[in-house]
Amino acid sequence: MQKIGFITSSEDSHLTTDDLRVKEPLRKLGFELFPVSWDEFPISQGALQLPDNCAALVFRSCWNYHVKYLEFLSWLQILSAARIPVFNSIEISRWNLHKKYLLELEQKNIPVPRTFCLRGEDANFRDFFSQFLAKLPGAELVLKPAISMNGEDTFLLPKTDEKSLVESIQILQSKRGDVLVQEFLPEIQSVGELSFIFIDGQFSHALRKQAKAGEFRIHVEHGGRREAFQPSPFQIAQAEAIYKSIQEDLLFARVDVVERGDQLILLELEVIDPMLYFGIAPGAETRFAEAIAARIRENT
Repeated sequence: MQKIGFITSSEDSHLTTDDLRVKEPLRKLGFELFPVSWDEFPISQGALQLPDNCAALVFRSCWNYHVKYLEFLSWLQILSAARIPVFNSIEISRWNLHKKYLLELEQKNIPVPRTFCLRGEDANFRDFFSQFLAKLPGAELVLKPAISMNGEDTFLLPKTDEKSLVESIQILQSKRGDVLVQEFLPEIQSVGELSFIFIDGQFSHALRKQAKAGEFRIHVEHGGRREAFQPSPFQIAQAEAIYKSIQEDLLFARVDVVERGDQLILLELEVIDPMLYFGIAPGAETRFAEAIAARIRENT
């Protein structure tokens, strides 16, 4: 029986409850699932020591790359020499690490929150104040690392105290590198965030994430909750347009948006290691397993 490795990390080295749902469908297709913790898996002479019968690797829960960014980039380089199918591709995963991709998608007419990226090595505060902050609507803004997840080091700040804002940005830069400053979308506190999951190029299912009272972060780590959500055909069409904007043949993706009026505004397009919430969509884990198997067949 061939093996398929789901890429995890030392902080979540075992397969998640969500990903364990894929184990039996893969077994029925002739594959054995096993975890590959990216930052503790054996490497010898610059190569991963994978089983000879390992047919593919799939990024799934490598949820500490944001605090080990340079190490993760080095590991991706090692992985690229493994000569084994990797899903999603190493190239698109590398692109997705840094949230400046939102600015690239904005150039493709994808609606995103107003965003300014302050690069750690050449933070341009003059442009930030004159071209961005002065034109930013609302009284608050969101401050976050450009390489981040789970709402860590993400803050909702008033935009009026420029001195304190610069100090906050500089502290975050010293700790986490490049920083994003974004328009705050109050809809996230009222209607929540919508997530559209795509498997093998097709819309699969959706959920709504809502923050607890008084919070703006919707993550479970900050008290958020999730529920299944049935989107309208119009909403699905908008999510598909966002998904297709990167023009990649993806095994999986999650499109996270906020609805403002009848328009979906992209918060994140997750193609590295998003939770796919198989538990709220019976049959999704089987479709995922079948898509993996089909791609392996295409590569043999």
